[in-house]
This record gives sequence, C-alpha cells and structure tokens, in this order.
Amino acid sequence: MFPYIGHDKFDPIWEELNRREAVVHLHGTQTPSSTPYPHEFLGIPIIEVPNETFKAASHLIITSKKRLYPRIKIILSHLGGSTPFLAPRVAVLSNHMGCSLSPSEILSGFQIFLFRYRVEHE
Repeated sequence: MFPYIGHDKFDPIWEELNRREAVVHLHGTQTPSSTPYPHEFLGIPIIEVPNETFKAASHLIITSKKRLYPRIKIILSHLGGSTPFLAPRVAVLSNHMGCSLSPSEILSGFQIFLFRYRVEHE
C-alpha cells in the first residue's frame, strides 16, 4: 500500500510547497474498499473517492503536517467529501485513541481547508 499524503517521506515536497506558499488541490483516489459497493450504479468513483478525500485530509491533520506547513492552501474536491461531517468524529475519537492533538486543535485544522464544488452541465 502506498503511504498517505501526510507520511514523513513526503516532507521534502511539503517543505517546498510551504516555501512557495502553494495552493494544492487534493482529490481522493479510486481505492477499492474492503467491502463491495452497494449497487452497480454506486461504483468506486461515487462511493470511495469522497471518502478517500476525507481520509487524506484527516491524515494531514492528525500527523500535524497541516500545522507544520501552514503557508500551503489545500483545496478539497467534492466539498471535502465526507470531511465536514466526520471532522468532529476525528477530533474526539482520535484524541481518545492517543493522538497528541486536542479535539479543538484537530477541529481548527479542519477549518483551514478550502472546499471545491464543480457542477457540469449537459
């Protein structure tokens, strides 16, 4: 499995992006889950990609990468996927699971993300 975006191996990239005050567009990947999707019309791009966006954003928060590189603006695709709804859950439960950040520090990290929503017309 390839490491998530907040992994230490990506620090040189984050350092350079921070130096440049870059804007990063974060989009989830098409990773199949451990369970099959519920219907043929609810495939991986619909079900998994928004949740992968959430997982990547959460990973940046709990690893403190977002705090370490504050000059980077990160735009989350699909209105952040499930991020706006699950951020409070991450804040409370990650702290109970040993994350050194307080719930308020975790929530404040989520508040920094920008959200992108694009509607395509036929």
